[in-house]
Amino acid sequence: NASGPPILIYGTLRRWSQSQFRANLSGFFFINGLLSTLGLSLKGYISQDTLFTSALLIPSVLLGSRLGVILGNHLPVQRFKFIVLTLLSLLAIKFLSGAIVDIL
Repeated sequence: NASGPPILIYGTLRRWSQSQFRANLSGFFFINGLLSTLGLSLKGYISQDTLFTSALLIPSVLLGSRLGVILGNHLPVQRFKFIVLTLLSLLAIKFLSGAIVDIL
């Protein structure tokens, strides 16, 4: 999702704590996903079958969120920052490599 890296960079530069990161990212991605799904559905890009299948995955998403909270509460701050910066770096490499392939 291309909207993820900017909010991660913003939070890193603002030096959000782990709990601030979780709260802000949860709210951001929930609203972003809801609005994207609504817009794509209204335009006819998402079928009812896709929405139904996605709804079936909601329990897995909730379980993953809960596990993330549990693990996040036991994650040292330095490790958390390392993970965030590593994921940002990997996303940058992915986007740059995709752009280079498109140019070539």
